Amino acid sequence: MGEVAMKIQFSDHTKDNHSDVLVLGVFKAEKGDVLLNAAERRDLKAAINYSLTGKTMQDEGAAESDPQTYIDDIVHNISCDANFKGVAGQTLTFAAPVNSPHKKIILLGLGNRPLTTNAIKPCGKPLHEALKNTGYTNADIIVPKPKQKGILPHSKATAALADAVNVASYRFDKYITDQRKTDNKSLNLNFLTNEVAKTKLDYSLFDAVTQGEFLAADMGNEPGNVIYPESAAELIQKKFKNFPGVTVKVLDMAAMEKENMGAAIAVGKGSERPPCMVVIEYDGTNGKTGNWPLALVGKGITFDTGGISLKPSANMGNMKMDMNGASAVTGAMYALAKRRAYTKVVAICAFAENMPGGKATRPGDIIFDRAGKSIQIDNTDAEGRLVLSDALDYIQDLYKPKTVVDLATLTGAVMGALGHTYSGVFTPQNALWKKLDKAGQKSDQPGWRLPLHNDFNKAVNGTISDLRNTGGHLGGLAGASTAAELLHQHIKASTNWAHLDIAGTAIPANGIANGHGVRWLDQFIADNFENLNDNKRPTKLQTLKR
Repeated sequence: MGEVAMKIQFSDHTKDNHSDVLVLGVFKAEKGDVLLNAAERRDLKAAINYSLTGKTMQDEGAAESDPQTYIDDIVHNISCDANFKGVAGQTLTFAAPVNSPHKKIILLGLGNRPLTTNAIKPCGKPLHEALKNTGYTNADIIVPKPKQKGILPHSKATAALADAVNVASYRFDKYITDQRKTDNKSLNLNFLTNEVAKTKLDYSLFDAVTQGEFLAADMGNEPGNVIYPESAAELIQKKFKNFPGVTVKVLDMAAMEKENMGAAIAVGKGSERPPCMVVIEYDGTNGKTGNWPLALVGKGITFDTGGISLKPSANMGNMKMDMNGASAVTGAMYALAKRRAYTKVVAICAFAENMPGGKATRPGDIIFDRAGKSIQIDNTDAEGRLVLSDALDYIQDLYKPKTVVDLATLTGAVMGALGHTYSGVFTPQNALWKKLDKAGQKSDQPGWRLPLHNDFNKAVNGTISDLRNTGGHLGGLAGASTAAELLHQHIKASTNWAHLDIAGTAIPANGIANGHGVRWLDQFIADNFENLNDNKRPTKLQTLKR
């Protein structure tokens, strides 16, 4: 999968091993051009002194290494660059003083006080670029500790910046063999903090989600000749093999036929690679929770040609990312398992390859789904709703979750409405929408609620069948809503359900999968389905028994 060239560590000082670059975080100027008030200057002076010597300002001999000259040099460089105001993500790089153990100093703007995780996120990419531009591969990084009490503890702010830089380092270059790959040197970053143990714990929780996001991005970026239904199932089995509390089940073609999953099977008929369903069970409660309160469902079309209703050739290559609903669900489950979340969640990924082979489903065909409903195929390029229909019915029947959330790169219509900025959210429950909206805002992966309506529901009723897989007489109108209503037809009355159409957010304009949805789901689960919140987390990760 993709490689990430980044080594992150945390220590309280660098007395015996200074890095070539020193990074100093500064807040946005609030009064005139003063970036560092008197108290912050004292704190920064003490922080630099300790990072260089391992001594506090009260220790004997500390005055000999008093870094007042460093502070003066920093202030001088700030005053010489009128454009640097400490805005979040702004950087200013200059040569370190002659007697400094460092060679370069980077000022990193952190924006307004107090810090929040969302405010820190935009700082990761500019800092990563600034570090690479120095030509050096190692750096010491100090995040300031503001005097006023803020939303974010200092340990978490430091961990959040470390995570933001790590996220910015992601690249998918495993197939590049020329100089462009060898030029990417690994960065070694040392974050300085006097709360090393706590910061390491905070970072491990951030990193668990990031690793889930990287996994989802990798799955979406792999070409269709590498990731297809069978290999996707094998990858998931491999990734979750050694996690406690995790069980992976694969429903192959024979099992799907036994389950009467005619809708999903119909999608994969044109391909030589048969469809499959992958169920991931995660129980982080040591069996203390009997039921399954939440189920996640992901669309996993590993490559979508459109089938007989063939897509235009332009940008068809991006349809390797039509599985990004399933990859987001996989990444979210991976994050839960890696951070050992105290929760119980089941997920199902519906994998198929939609190809125009000789045995492919034709427009006009009528198939039967797992629920026993007949569906007329108006358009074979409306295939995602078919695999999801069987997955939704299966997961509700076998696990009886109270809440179901499905993710799918389902429609171009949602992109027409919301672009690449928002995901479309469809749910009949106001309370569930509010929870998803809050989690989306907190994770910086916002959703926008779009309508379900009886008119749209009736539009997917068939004339010679129970249902049809398009909006029928509405033509292309309200395409995202009619697609959602076909899924709605497969939701039991007792189930709280939401459909997230992530076609625009999970298939970016640059054609590089980003793992979108992992952070959103993780935040949603942390807020609503975990017994531990951020203020009650253990001082070390839980050890779960299988």
